Amino acid sequence: ALAATPLGPAGLVRYLLVQSGPVTRNLGEWQHLGLASRDGVAVLGSIVLLVALGWRRRRLLSVDQWLTIALALGLTLYIRRAAAWYGLVLIVPLATLLAAWLRARPGALEGRGNPRLNGGLIAAIVVAAALTLPFWRESLPHSRPLVDQQTPVAATAALCEQLPGDARVFQHFAFASYQSWACPRLPVFVDSRLYPFSFDQWDDYRIVTSADVDWEVVLDRHEITHLFLSTQLQGPAIVAARASSCWRTIYSDAIAEIFERACAPHPTRLAASGTAAG
Repeated sequence: ALAATPLGPAGLVRYLLVQSGPVTRNLGEWQHLGLASRDGVAVLGSIVLLVALGWRRRRLLSVDQWLTIALALGLTLYIRRAAAWYGLVLIVPLATLLAAWLRARPGALEGRGNPRLNGGLIAAIVVAAALTLPFWRESLPHSRPLVDQQTPVAATAALCEQLPGDARVFQHFAFASYQSWACPRLPVFVDSRLYPFSFDQWDDYRIVTSADVDWEVVLDRHEITHLFLSTQLQGPAIVAARASSCWRTIYSDAIAEIFERACAPHPTRLAASGTAAG
């Protein structure tokens, strides 16, 4: 069913391993899983548990189960976001091996369990799920706020108040998601949905964010009028914009800095880079 797309099975593999480069360079969840990270330690621990339980009872699992585990593990090491799939794949094999291990212990599976304990576990799960609802999340002790501290709330308000409707804004992709909600009248360059935007556009985003040699060529080609940059994540772009005579700061705080174009797009750059993006 997953292969029933216009890309087809081969297209999915080609995208995953070849064409997803611009995405993998910009998002940590698409990068390789380091075994020293928390996710990596969890994956490593699951492998140790699987080997310990299955060493003498490996015949309890079918060949296709072992192959599926190996495939999910390899994909997880290649792309860390696949760790969730790897965890789902492990449920049935681990349950099978744990049941065999418990049966080998005298009296471990006697009786029908403890209804009160089972009821308590179900109630705890329901309460935990209810506590994650947004309606009262911020009133709970030690809870994280709905709006992250790095969300550019004040900067987005200034952006929406000061910029004309025909402004073309380049912003950090995480800023863009909040901007789409707080100021929908201003279009965004890219945002965290990732896939509606072409690979070439993500390459252009990377060039500007890292202030590569052609960063102003990219901005001229897209006829960008304003920059909405993260002080924490787009430092090179901010330094380059401050040093350029074509950009001036109109807003700045600890989270974001907004620049306005102070000169027209260079005609030579536009001729060299082709027509502007739509």
